[in-house]
Amino acid sequence: LHEMIRKINVESGVLIELSFDFPVDYDVRSDPPGADVAVDGSPQGRTGQTPLRLAELQPGPHLLTVSKVGYIASESVIRVDPSRGELQEIFVSLQACTGRLLVTSEPTNASIMLDGERLGTTPHLAERVPCGRHAITTQLGTRIRSDEIVVVQDETVRLPVSFPRASVRLLLEPKDAKVE
Repeated sequence: LHEMIRKINVESGVLIELSFDFPVDYDVRSDPPGADVAVDGSPQGRTGQTPLRLAELQPGPHLLTVSKVGYIASESVIRVDPSRGELQEIFVSLQACTGRLLVTSEPTNASIMLDGERLGTTPHLAERVPCGRHAITTQLGTRIRSDEIVVVQDETVRLPVSFPRASVRLLLEPKDAKVE
């Protein structure tokens, strides 16, 4: 409990009403756990991740932001009200953020790696790719290409890859020499 001591001189027959606004603690949990927490734009706690106790929030409105890579951030206004108790709980269920990735190549049948994991061969449409930055590697024989993409909620990222055909130029001496 928070304790406040204040001396007040009261005259006989005078009615005094006192009210004090004490800070309130909040336990913030999320599904999935490990989400970052910010209050009024400032990261919170040593780890800053759920589950997390927000200690001594001052009375009044505060913007609570809970976010995690691959999920849509949750923002809400909490109204800290000491009359509701000194410890309050908040549970946030984050929605997965996904998009699509379409990789094509010329020629086709190149192998595709997404963040180091085999995805398939071109042409390939990957559904439910987590939002955010990803490393894409495509390989056709000994030819390798690396790209970085950014997946956005409900959008399709198109990555066309070209593997130019190799050409060889021979200089023959003498000019009438034969190659077999």
